Amino acid sequence: MGSPPARPAPGPGRTARFLDKRQREWSADGLGYWVARVEGNLANGAIPAGACVGIGGCARRLDAVWNIYYCLTPAAWGLGLASEIVAGARAAAVNIDPRLPVVAYLLEHNHGSRRTAERAGLNLLWRGPDHGNPDPAAVLLIYSDRDLDGHLIAELTTST
Repeated sequence: MGSPPARPAPGPGRTARFLDKRQREWSADGLGYWVARVEGNLANGAIPAGACVGIGGCARRLDAVWNIYYCLTPAAWGLGLASEIVAGARAAAVNIDPRLPVVAYLLEHNHGSRRTAERAGLNLLWRGPDHGNPDPAAVLLIYSDRDLDGHLIAELTTST
């Protein structure tokens, strides 16, 4: 199905800051993350129509790339919803500013996210330590829809 969350769930203060930042991204760039809801019943009715199954989308990072992001509830893993989010996010980003590369940051142990990035046509460009992760053994992967220069990769790997 999927992998456990990369990091622990945030508290109320961190959640409020996350939401404020997302609102600023939408205002500045015309794109950001959105709430993912299902249109019809899924998983034999286990997920009812209209249910919130996570968040996802694309947001500008370092004014140099579009970052694809998604996080789904475990009940929604393996249903193809991540691929739908990634396809919609990528299309929206390319529509707004096609000059910017589309990237995905993910942890190496998250095999479902790796498959989703690869199915979306993104290629693995970088593998190394996840500097922002409390787990010192965590390995970060960066996928992209095009080549990135070494300077940009260095910025991306130290600003996640």
